[in-house]
Amino acid sequence: MSTGTVRAVCLSAERGVPKLDQGNGYLKEDFGLLGDAHAGPGKRQVSILLEQHLAAVVEKLGRKPAPGSFAENLLVSGLPDSDLEEGTLLRAGEAVVEITATGKDAAEEHTYAYEGFSLLAERGLFGRVLKGGWVKIDDPVVVERAKG
Repeated sequence: MSTGTVRAVCLSAERGVPKLDQGNGYLKEDFGLLGDAHAGPGKRQVSILLEQHLAAVVEKLGRKPAPGSFAENLLVSGLPDSDLEEGTLLRAGEAVVEITATGKDAAEEHTYAYEGFSLLAERGLFGRVLKGGWVKIDDPVVVERAKG
């Protein structure tokens, strides 16, 4: 079983801007992160960015972008991509999220990029909140059940 760690919990009240790390937040069942502009019904209630995907950006920019720079709700370290396919369940803090998509369809319009990088559109994980609860920095993120 894979385990990672929450590095940031980010939100923004409006779309198309970076999100700001709040340190914690409440993931509401079948809705998303309370206070975030992207929360609501649907399959993309929560966005998750794996910290390892920042490496190429850090190398090109020469610095590490602040958490939320790519419009992610949760920045997570320590989870391998291979364990995170569609249908995977993740427990983050008290909440449970089902991964519903990886990246965005290339045909979809992408309204936000950070200095030319769209990591969520390319590599981000999107999910639906199955069980609500609090999530905060340093909480474990556990793969509870993988598809298959």
